[in-house]
Amino acid sequence: MSRHSFTRAALLLSALLGIAAATAGAATEATGQVTLEAEAFTTNTPRTISSTAYSWVPLSDIGGYSGAGFMEAIPNDGMTVATAPLNVSPELQYAINFTSPGTYYVWLRGYADTTETVSVYVGLDGAGPAAQIDLSKTGVWSWSATSAGSGAPVVVTVGTAGLHTLNIWMRDAGFVLDKIVLSRNANFSPEYSADFWRNQSIYQIMTDRFFDGDPANNVAGLPNYNPSVGNQAHGGDFKGIEKK
Repeated sequence: MSRHSFTRAALLLSALLGIAAATAGAATEATGQVTLEAEAFTTNTPRTISSTAYSWVPLSDIGGYSGAGFMEAIPNDGMTVATAPLNVSPELQYAINFTSPGTYYVWLRGYADTTETVSVYVGLDGAGPAAQIDLSKTGVWSWSATSAGSGAPVVVTVGTAGLHTLNIWMRDAGFVLDKIVLSRNANFSPEYSADFWRNQSIYQIMTDRFFDGDPANNVAGLPNYNPSVGNQAHGGDFKGIEKK
């Protein structure tokens, strides 16, 4: 289905009419991490830029989203907010109750039609400067924690325990936001990687119970050798592993 079809126009109208009702309470950070669905915002503030009204709207017409849908900055007209977005760009706010103050790495899952819709701004408690996050892929859902051309991850610093507000501002009109993860773990990644050890099959064997490949070493090397007794050595060795 075309994203510019009559059906999408109807979805946009319905979403605009329902923005005020689509709000959520505060999320809670636990053990240094909090996950937010984009559509579970606390506050959604549209803003007018150069006589054009921009806003974040909840939609669900791109398959593969998480939760109940996603938020898109509309209209998708090529606008880029290249200056400080505070009180200028349409904004989503997410109330979060933090139990663990500290530095949190910011991960966003989003979708970009083109390279002109890849960027968004993030901040904490409405304070600047806002940090830019760019998606590195177009036409697919992807995660990002950095801005284009930078390997440094985007972070927010939570100075005290308690209630804080995560701010998301439009940079590129047409940016699609699906999910947000804040983590104190610098090595955390929400993306599946076959190379990550937790996603691999790791096998372990007990050499002694595997296979006796060299019976000659059973008595000399194993004084408690007795394969018929459960708590005695059974004779398995590295040569047995090689033979199997």
